[in-house]
Amino acid sequence: MIYRAGIFASLLLFLGSCSSIFGGDDGPTTLSIEPSPINFQSYEGSGTIQLSIRNPTDMVLLIDTVYVDSPALSINGESRKLYPDGQYSNRTTRNISYDHDANEDGDDRATLTFELKEGVISDNDTTFQEYRDERISINLPDKRVKENLSDHPSNNYPVSFSPDGNEVLFYSDRSSSKDIFIADVDNGSVDQLTDDEYDNIPVAFGEDSDFILMHSNRNGSKNIYELNRNGDVSPILETDHDDIPVSVYGDNHQILFQRDGTQAWHYDIDEDEETELAEGDFTPVMYVEDQDYFLLHGGEGHDLAYTFEPDGDTLEPLTEFSEEDTVDQFIPVDYQPDHQLIVAYSDLNRNRAIYTISANGSDIQEIVSNPRNNFPVSFTDDGDYILFKSDGIYNNHVHMVNRSGTSETQITTSDYNNVPVDVGPDSETILFRSNREEIEDNRYYQVYITDF
Repeated sequence: MIYRAGIFASLLLFLGSCSSIFGGDDGPTTLSIEPSPINFQSYEGSGTIQLSIRNPTDMVLLIDTVYVDSPALSINGESRKLYPDGQYSNRTTRNISYDHDANEDGDDRATLTFELKEGVISDNDTTFQEYRDERISINLPDKRVKENLSDHPSNNYPVSFSPDGNEVLFYSDRSSSKDIFIADVDNGSVDQLTDDEYDNIPVAFGEDSDFILMHSNRNGSKNIYELNRNGDVSPILETDHDDIPVSVYGDNHQILFQRDGTQAWHYDIDEDEETELAEGDFTPVMYVEDQDYFLLHGGEGHDLAYTFEPDGDTLEPLTEFSEEDTVDQFIPVDYQPDHQLIVAYSDLNRNRAIYTISANGSDIQEIVSNPRNNFPVSFTDDGDYILFKSDGIYNNHVHMVNRSGTSETQITTSDYNNVPVDVGPDSETILFRSNREEIEDNRYYQVYITDF
C-alpha cells in the first residue's frame, strides 16, 4: 500500500512574520518563534520538533491555548504567562509531534493557532483580557512516504521507472541467480518475469514499455536480449564477447552498448550491423538526439568526456581544459534537451564536484562542491533539478539540487546506505535502493520510492 501524508518528504513549517495570517487589522506578529522556518524535509516516520517561543514586546502576554487543525500534527503545553523582553520567564517551549501516516486526506495546509491574552496591571495585580489569535500557516504538501516495493529477504536492485512512471523495473538475487521483476507504483504488486538458472540483468524499458532490454549469461558470455511481458526471452545480439547494453533508442531499433568492458559500440537491429564508435578505451553514455552525437568518456591516460559524430565518423573532446587546470576525470552522466545541458562529475582542480556543461562544450558551471564524494544520477524531466548521490561519514544519501546549484536538499537521513537510481517522469518521484530495514535479522538492499 502507498501511504500519502502531509509531511513526508517536503514538509516546511513557515513561522514568523512572513507566514502569520491574522483576521482584521491585528498588526504585526507579536511572538518570536524559533527555529523559523522549520524544515521537515529530511524527517521520516514520526517524531517531535521543539519550538522556542519568546515575548519580545513590552507587555505581559498569556498564551492561553495552542492548537493545530491537522491530524498529522499535535502540539503540547498548558497556559503560560510570558513577561516582557528582558525579564525572567519571557520564553517557553512547545513540542509539535508529527506522524507521516496520519494525514490520510493529504491536506496540503494546516494552521497553528496561538490564543493570546494581554495582561493588564492594576493595584499590583495582573488580569488578562482577550487580545488576539496568532495563526501560523503550515505547509503540508501531499507526499508519498518512503515505500518499500520489493520487501523481500534478499538483495533487490532498482533500475528505472517505466516511461509513464507507473512501474519500477528491478532485479533480485532471491534465488541462486538474478531475476527480473516489475513493481506497480500505485498498488505495490510485483510480477516476476524471469525464473531460470541464468543471471538476467535489466537495463531499461523499451521506448513503449512493451519489452525490457537486458543482458544475460545464457549464451556463455554476457549478451543482449529482449524480454517481453510474458517472460519470453529473445536474442538481440549474441557474440563471444561480453556485451552490456546501455540504452535503446530510435524507435527501439538502435542499441548503444559496451563491449568487453572497454569499448563503445553501436548496433543497428534492422541492418544487423555492429559499429565500434571509437578506438581505444571508452565507455558509452548515451546518444544525444538533438545534437546527433554519441556521448562517451575515456581516453588514454585520463577519463574525460568525448563526442562521436556518426555522420562524420569523428571523435572530439567535449571541452578543452586550460594548461592551468588539473583534471584526470570529467565524466558525463546525463543530458537535458530543453536546456541543452550535460551534467558530469569531475576532479577538476582536485575538487570532487558536480558540474553542468553546455552541449557544445562551453560554459562549465560548478553545481555541487564540498568535501564529500558527489555523483550525479540524472536530471529531472523538466530539467529543473539534478538527482545525485553524496557520501556521508559512514553511508550514502539521496540528494537533489536545482540546476543553478543554489538550492540543495538531502532526501534521506537514515544511518544506512541510500543510493539514488532514477527520477520519474513527473520530476518528483525518486527511485532508490537502501538497506535501512531489517528483514529476518539481516539488512538487504530493497527498492524504495519517495517524493521530492
